[in-house]
Amino acid sequence: MRTASCSKGVDNLKHRKFEVIGFILLGMVISFTGIVCADQGVLQVPEVQDITTSTAIVCGGTVIDSATLGWSLTNADNLATMSRTENTSSMLDPQQVQYSTTYDAGTTAQHGQTTFIRTMDVNTANTLLSQSNVKASTEATYMATGNGGNIIGSENLMLDGVGNTTPASDRILCPFVASTRTVIPPYCNIVQMGSKYDLTIGSVASSTDERFVGSDASIPVLMNHIINVKPYTIQDQGTSPAMGMTSAYIKAHIREARGNGTNQSEDLTYSETSSASGRISAFSKEISYSSQVTSPSAGYHIIHASVRGATASGYTADGHVFISPSGDVQVQDQGSITFTMGHLTNAIGVPPPGAGLIVDGVHLTGEFNSYTFSGVTSDHTIVAVVQY
Repeated sequence: MRTASCSKGVDNLKHRKFEVIGFILLGMVISFTGIVCADQGVLQVPEVQDITTSTAIVCGGTVIDSATLGWSLTNADNLATMSRTENTSSMLDPQQVQYSTTYDAGTTAQHGQTTFIRTMDVNTANTLLSQSNVKASTEATYMATGNGGNIIGSENLMLDGVGNTTPASDRILCPFVASTRTVIPPYCNIVQMGSKYDLTIGSVASSTDERFVGSDASIPVLMNHIINVKPYTIQDQGTSPAMGMTSAYIKAHIREARGNGTNQSEDLTYSETSSASGRISAFSKEISYSSQVTSPSAGYHIIHASVRGATASGYTADGHVFISPSGDVQVQDQGSITFTMGHLTNAIGVPPPGAGLIVDGVHLTGEFNSYTFSGVTSDHTIVAVVQY
């Protein structure tokens, strides 16, 4: 939903003079990028829609503009019911992927001279690297000309994506890449970003874009928001710093599994807020979120095998313990692998004892000549140690 209006006030509007004071508060350019291993986007529905608007207002008086968007999309027959507070996906069907996004923006200017330009584009089709599903840009300049004059604006964008285990061959177009992956793991990610301002004079420019609909899982899910608050140029008087306040933020909660496993392997939370108030000579903030299937070991897991106190020869200084294979060993999801370990045969031919083992940080009781990982669904570590 979107509305825009302009009304001229009945007050006698008089231009106010602003003394230009060279005061630099802070210019900020900050980005947040989270590249994880499972976000894959979701396919379009058979029919696609495109909604575009363009608004231009020059007004001495009151300006009001607002836009809201709510959109949910799934590759299944029905949308699952998800909790916004916990971001759970227990209602998802097998291989189901679902995204929900919301966007809202509003600007109100009163008792002042306003120039306002805004464009909006919502496209529900599959997207490529250079395209967006949601794209918005705003430019506004404002100078109060009456008591109580100000311009207030805000933008907020949210993307909530969840997915169950999905065959990678169905979602990755390049056959050479798809052949190295068995599945795209489950995930449950939510990101929010936006900004706001309240000024009596100043210039504001913002842009927002988002992409999460596509046929190829290797194309990143993307969110961006940029805001710049700058001085106001007064004809024949130079420029005046923006006066008032502005802020911008990002909040993210990322949860991922590995392979076919349903156990959570990653939990990442991030939040950041920047603000400025008073005479603002420069405020610039860039916020970016990107998530895609990029890991070369997707569908595989790493088991790191080593010996404790290794020397250059690969054995411990005391007891000459060994493990084979060693180093980072790649194992296919749900696969199995056996490691052999023990002490080297000593000079008088006495049979060597087995080695002690530490598996995933836990020291196992007894001595071992071999150890097997079966049905592997996550990364592991195994360490052979001297056993007397």
